[in-house]
Amino acid sequence: MRIVYQTNKKTGITYAYENEPYWDKEKQQSRAKRKLIGKVDPETGEIVPTRTYRKKEKLVGDSATKPGPVPITTMRRSFYGATYLFDQLGEITGVEADLKACFPDLYKKILSIAYFLILEENNSLSRFSHWQRLHIHPFGKDIPSQRSSELFQSIEEAGRVLFFQKQGRRRIEKEYWAFDVTSISSYSEVLKQVKNGRNKEHDHLPQINLALLFGEESGLPFYYRKLPGNISDVTVVKQLVREFNVLGYQKIKIILDRGFYSRKNINELYKAHQKFLIGVRLNLTYVKDILDEERENLKSWSNHQTQFGIYGLCRTIDWDYEQERPYKGDVLKEKRRAYLLLYYSPEKAARDEIDLNDHLTRLQKDLLEGTERDYLANDYQRYFEVKETPKRGRKITPREDVIRAELRNCGYFAMLSNEVKDPFEALSLYRSKDITEKAFGNLKERLNFRRMQVSSELSLSGKLFVEFIALIYLSAVKKKMQDAKLFETWTLQGLLDELDVIELFEAPEHGRILGEITEKQKEIYGALGVEPPSL
Repeated sequence: MRIVYQTNKKTGITYAYENEPYWDKEKQQSRAKRKLIGKVDPETGEIVPTRTYRKKEKLVGDSATKPGPVPITTMRRSFYGATYLFDQLGEITGVEADLKACFPDLYKKILSIAYFLILEENNSLSRFSHWQRLHIHPFGKDIPSQRSSELFQSIEEAGRVLFFQKQGRRRIEKEYWAFDVTSISSYSEVLKQVKNGRNKEHDHLPQINLALLFGEESGLPFYYRKLPGNISDVTVVKQLVREFNVLGYQKIKIILDRGFYSRKNINELYKAHQKFLIGVRLNLTYVKDILDEERENLKSWSNHQTQFGIYGLCRTIDWDYEQERPYKGDVLKEKRRAYLLLYYSPEKAARDEIDLNDHLTRLQKDLLEGTERDYLANDYQRYFEVKETPKRGRKITPREDVIRAELRNCGYFAMLSNEVKDPFEALSLYRSKDITEKAFGNLKERLNFRRMQVSSELSLSGKLFVEFIALIYLSAVKKKMQDAKLFETWTLQGLLDELDVIELFEAPEHGRILGEITEKQKEIYGALGVEPPSL
């Protein structure tokens, strides 16, 4: 028996029900009996029992014997140090408490699989049975492959949304949020959202897209959404703003890369009163005009920042805001204040020039050899003029005016914001967006999610949620290692291996005995902000 959640669309109240599945012999299908437990408190996320259920709980509690500690029945020696670290981080970040509130019957299984995914890099879940025999973990028992599939299918949307709400409330108004989208390839022919689309890694398989939201200061993810593989980045923002409202996220500060830029998206962010910082292309008319005006002034010494080795300045501009009003049958037009942030990096200029020349050389080689690649079709046309003649064959002429314009902009870049006007504060914030790129790498490589090895929509949704939980823990470890400068002496895997060797010995009638902890291990726990284990 497990708990399911359902929100009343009219009142907005979320109710919790006991859900007991059974087989209907007459209809020959699976059915479920549901019994109301209570409603979910929107502030704490706790279930407030109904009077009947509270009375029933009290009667059961009066008659039942209070449970004591779980007795030790077998002699066992297990690795404990790394999973202990995760236990402590789960408490610090509130992940364990939030999971328990959202999935009271499942949270220990979810955590155990998340721990496994982190510690057993690139291993499939079929290895869980072996791993769990050697490690202390929240569930404490095996989860065979069949049971893990059932677990994934049991993770329902209402519980996921409640978890996002709880995690978001822990970070809202405290930091900027970095948002980005990646693609995950699949061989599946049954998953509805697997579509052919623009793959950022130039993988030619069908894919789904995955959107992630990260806290810039905490370094932790707290929201994700899967999208059809043929959805482009620029179309995502409007739906993102709508979901912020559903989740109760208000006064948002969001960082977006330039792939999300469009006039429509900026208008949507203004309309929702969201603060934003977004990368913009230099070929936009208003950006090009202001850059041409400020090009020489930008390189003045007074605009140089030694820490970054970059020149930067801010120009206040009027944004031409437009909002369609169907109820009035018109379009609202007005000016909104915005800040255009312009930058020049000498180091980037040299790198951009080398990269452009290398890119042009590869494009020309492809055209000469007739080996054009589909995803570069626009670049061939942009930089070269190709003519076919019967006698001379293919003639390739570079478009020098286009290339000169590109070279002129080497080293320059720009951003747009409706809040941040200090160019170097904005640059520091924007660079924090790299955490999403690193998170996508962690998800695909370390957590073994480059390919979706699932056979149903429910399994995909559930597995993705468990992977997301693992990503929170992994991100928490990496952020603490970064803050403590532990990456100067440790790799992530090396540090986890160093802690993982700490043992816990369990013996009937003797209790639990903690193995030796070295000074080096104590220093690692201390640097990570965690007390060393003790019994």
